[in-house]
Amino acid sequence: LLSGVRAQATGMRADAYAEEKLFDPLGMSQVDWWRDAADHTLTYCCLDTTSRDFARFGQLYLQDGMWGDEQVVPAGWVEESWQPSEASEAIDEPYGYQWWLADPEGLDVDLTSAAGHDGQWIHGIPELDLVVGRNGTYVKDPGPPVADPTLFPLYPSDGLVEGKGTSPPGDWETMAFLAPIVEAARAAD
Repeated sequence: LLSGVRAQATGMRADAYAEEKLFDPLGMSQVDWWRDAADHTLTYCCLDTTSRDFARFGQLYLQDGMWGDEQVVPAGWVEESWQPSEASEAIDEPYGYQWWLADPEGLDVDLTSAAGHDGQWIHGIPELDLVVGRNGTYVKDPGPPVADPTLFPLYPSDGLVEGKGTSPPGDWETMAFLAPIVEAARAAD
């Protein structure tokens, strides 16, 4: 749905528009965004890029959509993205526009997170001007980033699959991962 709306509004496929208006201005150089068999960008998932480039995206949001001297994303959109949407009521968790808005127990910070497959996350902590990324290992099938019409046979592995990808260990706790990072950032202030 997001892909179709974006294409209708801009006259461009969503990934091409994002490349011109978002990825290029941020200097994101290795971006592969999956499409379906009808050539629609899968705007709900499947953006392959580096840890550094995911961090650039998180930092863009921490800077209210500014990158250098350029307003890449409207500041109002960033602010609205980080407010609970109507979807929050249906899922009983705070969720904005593609961002999870957790108040993590035991971690005294406001946290925004973008969640991906195989345990990949972008965590933004505005009060500390901090972006923390967690990437798994994922090796996509050779060829263009086009999902099978039935989607799931070529979907990212969503778990450990030999040579394809990893999820964090079963006992992985994001807050236990973030706590020492937050503590170190606070000590550095």
